[in-house]
Amino acid sequence: MLSARPLYRINCILIVTTLIVVTAPSVQLNAQEKATTLSLAIPSGLKAIFSDSVIRDFQSTYPNIRVNLLNATDSNIAPFSDVLSAHLDDVQNYVQTADVVFINRDILSPYATSAGYFLDLTPFIQGDKTLNSDDFYPALWKSFQWDNGIWALPYAADITALTYVPSAFNKVGLAYPDGSWTLDDLTSTIRKLTLKDATGNVVVPGFSIQQDTTSLTLFRSLLGENLYDSSVVPNTPQIDKASSEKFLTTWHELEQEGTIALSPSNDLDKSMMRVGRLSEGSQYKNSQQKWQWALLPGNRVGLETRGFAVSGGTQYAQQAYTLAQYLTRRLDIVVGYLPARQSLQQSQQPPEIQKLLDQSLDKAIPDSELRYTDYLYNALDQLKTSSNVKEVLQSIQAQTIQDSQAAIKRRSNTKALIVATPFPTVRPQLEKVTLKFGVESTLGGLSHDRLDALIKDFTASDPQVVQINRSEFGTGDTSIATVSSQYDCFTLSENVVPDIVLKSLINLDPLMEADSSFSKADVLGNIMPQVERDNKIWAMPMYIEPLMLSYNTQMFDSAGLKPPNNDWAINEFVDDLKTLKTQTGNIPYNPGADFNYLLPLIAAYGGLPVDYRANPPIIDFTNPATVEAIQQALDLVKQGYIKYSKLSTFNPPGGSGSSAIANEPGFGMLVRFISGSKVAVKSIPYPKGDKYAGISIRLGTGYISANSPNPEACYRWLTTLRKHPDVLVGMPVYYSVIADSAFQKAQSPDLNAYYASLSLLMKSPDTIAFPALQSLDTGDYLLEHWLLEAFDNVVLNNADLATELTHAQLFTENYLSCVEKLTLPELSTQDDAQAYYLQLEGCAIKVDPKMKSFFGNN
Repeated sequence: MLSARPLYRINCILIVTTLIVVTAPSVQLNAQEKATTLSLAIPSGLKAIFSDSVIRDFQSTYPNIRVNLLNATDSNIAPFSDVLSAHLDDVQNYVQTADVVFINRDILSPYATSAGYFLDLTPFIQGDKTLNSDDFYPALWKSFQWDNGIWALPYAADITALTYVPSAFNKVGLAYPDGSWTLDDLTSTIRKLTLKDATGNVVVPGFSIQQDTTSLTLFRSLLGENLYDSSVVPNTPQIDKASSEKFLTTWHELEQEGTIALSPSNDLDKSMMRVGRLSEGSQYKNSQQKWQWALLPGNRVGLETRGFAVSGGTQYAQQAYTLAQYLTRRLDIVVGYLPARQSLQQSQQPPEIQKLLDQSLDKAIPDSELRYTDYLYNALDQLKTSSNVKEVLQSIQAQTIQDSQAAIKRRSNTKALIVATPFPTVRPQLEKVTLKFGVESTLGGLSHDRLDALIKDFTASDPQVVQINRSEFGTGDTSIATVSSQYDCFTLSENVVPDIVLKSLINLDPLMEADSSFSKADVLGNIMPQVERDNKIWAMPMYIEPLMLSYNTQMFDSAGLKPPNNDWAINEFVDDLKTLKTQTGNIPYNPGADFNYLLPLIAAYGGLPVDYRANPPIIDFTNPATVEAIQQALDLVKQGYIKYSKLSTFNPPGGSGSSAIANEPGFGMLVRFISGSKVAVKSIPYPKGDKYAGISIRLGTGYISANSPNPEACYRWLTTLRKHPDVLVGMPVYYSVIADSAFQKAQSPDLNAYYASLSLLMKSPDTIAFPALQSLDTGDYLLEHWLLEAFDNVVLNNADLATELTHAQLFTENYLSCVEKLTLPELSTQDDAQAYYLQLEGCAIKVDPKMKSFFGNN
């Protein structure tokens, strides 16, 4: 077993022209200052709770972040169920006051998140090793999660439950409330508790409510289901349901009878039963009527959760998340409520309340399940003038659809949010500029129309860039130095960071540190280290192109096979190959001109001849488990299930004719979606094994030239472009883009399912990402050349596998030992690149003389 030292891949992009050396410009960014100042908005009623020690302790823990505490004067938010535009205007104004804002369900609505007013914290949470989500009470943790996003971190909650006067129940011989009650049980009890005078007029209603979250938790418990469709993203409102119709019919009758009354929480004489808050327990305890507590129907309690969210307009997203997360750990701001974190729960509640919590807290109704219940009050108001419950529900349902579309439109039409600067500063007027942007012409399916449309949108909203002149370039006869001399910024369909001339590009660390929308934790898998060199980041990951399989749906259907899914197991794959060959008489799997397909199959069988998880990769061709896995994969070839072409060549010949299973670049599915193709072909990852899952990917990258006078403007453009990977016809390389509801809506269901599946796959430590080798990736290719030659000899010449692998291991080890003695060049000139390329060839020929003819033919 041998570890290979890093090899500089000498691609044809480096081989021809003269290098132009330019000194990198000085980039001045706010993030390079000693401290970042954040603003924190809280309601004025809470400011007394935020003692100086809260902010002081935070700043002591994070000395590079300062906090400016603000009164949330704009936190009086109009209800979204009244006039949506007023609600969204209020929320927009609110989130522009501060980087971190106090929220509850009145502020943090699903419409506000659809409009883009709050930052999705998912990528920050995924990258936060200090955050233990299991420490939060499960229902509180879920309270601000919907549409595949986490929109706030909870820090405290009030509990809502039924409260009642036992003596009133005893007087009329009624059983006390309990969580098994249904709507009919509650209705019957309300009517029996209602006191009337001799003429039949109601004196004391049987039930009283407040038109706020307390009543909505009761409504939701009585419905027994949510008022939204969680199977689509964003979750669409579903108000028009049978459960809603039954509830509204019954509740409207109670209101008409006068057996239900609206009353404030401190007016306890209006009824003998109501929904109350545990934080108001003292007034119930001190009342002469001796109120008691009971579960809501469904054996649940409700939540009124408080939290902290990050404004969608913050310039310091990572720092703002850090502050929000810190505040969830402070018990001293939880006064009077239940802390969201179980580790902060210290005081024991009164026995009857503690019993209530023990029975139900694990299945409390989170705020997220109360979404759209506000419209039930709209329906009850309309029923005062209409007798047709169904028509009212249909009308409101139509309104919610319009509201949802209006919120999403706000996201696309609204100018970028800007949080007010905590302290006044004078900012110079930005000079208007034009960017020169280059796109590699070999990008698999570049969507010119989409790119031009995105450029138009960007220049319309960017404060500085008025025009982007884009053009395409080929890489077959062009060096990075030449490209960087011609463009301010450019994109490539591969990652050339190991090969780049460092003086031709700027490193992106300062720009990324100042970028609130960028987080290394947001990048898929282990991709970020691939764009780093000398502990600096030289390229922006733009998209990935997973090399994958495609299958012909008609051929599978004709063979009586069910379509494979994204969890296709290796044994299922083999069974399908056998059935397809039996049914058609043809070789079912044709990889075509591709030598990347065998390693993922070998991994599925449990073998790793080259382990790319290590850096440098580990070479171990003769490990018994690996030998057995290779044998199983090659047996599929020798038995006629996989069409085979010679692999130990820079340019393997392509296959011809149609087949049930084939290899295709990862953009194949996206191209079909964009073009509207109706071909009976679908894409799918390689099959998985019990131990490993193999994938093969190519990384698309973006670069900023060292000679660009506008690196910040270039960075803003590349940042915009990376959020639209479909423009470059690739898969998102960021978790946040995959989870973004607007992005998902623009894709097909098949694409979204595949992206979600692959993102989960890349998170797994058992997933092996093999580089997608290309014809002149000399350094990486030679790591595998003798292994591929062994495959050729076994399949084409019927050689012994164990012997061939032993020879391949020896050749590879000797080659790497030779390379180890070479002096790694700085690659500062084209001659350096050519000279190093020849040295790699020399090492290969030295250990294996027949490689002389190999290189001579290529």
